[in-house]
Amino acid sequence: MNYKKTVSKFSIHFSSLFARLLVYFLIVMLIPFIILVFSYITIGSNVLRNTLTTQSENTIVLASARMQSLIDEYRHKTYLISTDGEVKEVITEKKDASGALYEELFSIMSGDTYLATASAISKDGRVRISTHLFPTQYDVRYFSNDTTPFFEVDRLSEKNASIITTQYRYLTQTNSLVVLNILRAIRDEKNEISGYVALDVHQEAFEEVTKGLGFSDLLLIDSENYRVSSLFYAEKNGDFSLFPSLEHVSFPLSSTSYANKGSIVSIQNIKNTNLYIAGITETSWYEQALNQFGLIILFIIIVGTVIAFLVALYISRSIGGPIDRLAKRMKNVEKGDLAPLPPESSIEEFHQLESSFNEMVEQISTLLELTREEEAKVQEAERKALEAQINPHFLYNTLNVITSLAKMNKQDKIQQISVKLGKLLRNAIDNRDADVTLKESFSLVESYLTIQHIRYGNKLKATCYLDESIEDVKTPKLIIQPLIENAIIHGLEMKMGEWILEVEAKRVEETIVIRVKDNGIGFDTSSIDSLTTESSSHIGLYNIKRRLFLRYKERATFNISSYAEKGTEVTIILYDKEREY
Repeated sequence: MNYKKTVSKFSIHFSSLFARLLVYFLIVMLIPFIILVFSYITIGSNVLRNTLTTQSENTIVLASARMQSLIDEYRHKTYLISTDGEVKEVITEKKDASGALYEELFSIMSGDTYLATASAISKDGRVRISTHLFPTQYDVRYFSNDTTPFFEVDRLSEKNASIITTQYRYLTQTNSLVVLNILRAIRDEKNEISGYVALDVHQEAFEEVTKGLGFSDLLLIDSENYRVSSLFYAEKNGDFSLFPSLEHVSFPLSSTSYANKGSIVSIQNIKNTNLYIAGITETSWYEQALNQFGLIILFIIIVGTVIAFLVALYISRSIGGPIDRLAKRMKNVEKGDLAPLPPESSIEEFHQLESSFNEMVEQISTLLELTREEEAKVQEAERKALEAQINPHFLYNTLNVITSLAKMNKQDKIQQISVKLGKLLRNAIDNRDADVTLKESFSLVESYLTIQHIRYGNKLKATCYLDESIEDVKTPKLIIQPLIENAIIHGLEMKMGEWILEVEAKRVEETIVIRVKDNGIGFDTSSIDSLTTESSSHIGLYNIKRRLFLRYKERATFNISSYAEKGTEVTIILYDKEREY
């Protein structure tokens, strides 16, 4: 009996709430449907197609003008590079490429190096310069004379002419897709070709061309090579067979617009090039919709409008208020306001929903507090464990130094080492503060280097530099000294000749850069990543990297670079603000 009452009660409650919500959702869906249907019926098929065709033709003229402006801009940059005196001297090997050359090259590109790649190559391929990694497509050493990318450039009769094509499509080292190529010859004083310039325009450069046009696709057509590239979808490129909407297009053009089944193609030539730009406007959806609606839909719209008005009025009074209050409460919770609010709705379902939501918010608040406490405890425990781990390792290596000196019976040096070692140990076992100032860290470094100078004498040349403006900046303990220890033990001890060790900390713009560099034996760069893993035998490196992450998260980087027989450099960069990606 009780079970039946429960089911009956639930059904009644469910029916009332369900009915109200169902009507509300129907109205939300019906209003845009009515607007669309009314528009389709009044406009009509022919009017719609003519309007779309006219709009498409006007828009493609705008797109063509934008593309013309873009190509002229990059063609002018190609001209500036090909006529630049510095470039000519390097290409003809009258002088070597220098920093000034690349400054000139980047100056000509005027900040467009993220949107285009500018490259220059001598005619025999011996000299190659580029704003990016030099594209292998233009390395003439791997082609015969009549198959190089610049074969057509050699055949140009006009001195200042250039070739614009989409033939050489590739991905740059930054994964930018090259869509357009502008090729031009470099001529010497005798007007003979001494090299070439290739300016490759990336897909991103066409964003200003495609912005706000309203096409479903915008195509760049190379009529000479019969290649088509989509400016919307990088993966769509190839010959005409891959683009069914272009099946009626032929060159020279007989019309500026072509109507296909389900689409309208408007096309324009880009002046002084073999390129065309085509805009695709999809019409199939409009045509299908128009064929499905009729007089019955008009009747449904009239009746539905009356019903929608009456039901909307009812819903706004009975359900709109509670929903708005609950939605506002949810937005406050999203912003972090977890303060409880008493239920106000007179509708039983919403009153229960608000009560349940309040209980959920209270539980979330409690869980967040517990999570923060647990996370803080875990990080503090891990920090202490990591700092404790490094002490025995450091103590062992330092005691080896004392043992070596003891054998030599030099009591004054042993006393000096003992004093410095005592200072080091006091700093290592002091767990009262997790962070120390850079000034204190460098004092610790100088104590450690004093010990090493006693052991190795004048063979070790160490320099330390600390920017006075960052002396009071606090960092985790023992992040510099272990790097110096590694540099001496693993990099310098096995090197013949003079040992050079550089330690510095300075401010660079909004970052603090800590660098430890040696001229030791170095190591294989392929093993760099494994040095800072938890399983690595280099405890100090993993320890430092992990503590930096615990302290700074994404506001710190830890980098190692090394070259065999040249040395190793470890760089720590601390960011003042949150990094943006």
